[in-house]
Amino acid sequence: KLHVTPYIWKNKEFFNVYNFKDSKDNSSVRLTCDYEEDFVFLNKIYSYTKSDDFTYKDVLNIINTYKIKHTRQVKRNEGYLQDINNENGYENENK
Repeated sequence: KLHVTPYIWKNKEFFNVYNFKDSKDNSSVRLTCDYEEDFVFLNKIYSYTKSDDFTYKDVLNIINTYKIKHTRQVKRNEGYLQDINNENGYENENK
């Protein structure tokens, strides 16, 4: 199983890739859905939204206002780092 990010970066002609910076470091906030605990966490956040049209800043505001905590402790970029260090990653797959 491979991480999707390296594939996207190596195939930018097929994807729109954007990076943005926030004035505050929010790198500790996990907004991915890889585990059941992620799904529960994201559903809890979603339950506080007023509509289906919300922003990253709205999500951060919900997390901070309602003190929503993620129950799973995962090393940041764990899957990505594992894949780029794996000799059977995308590099070998595309040869």
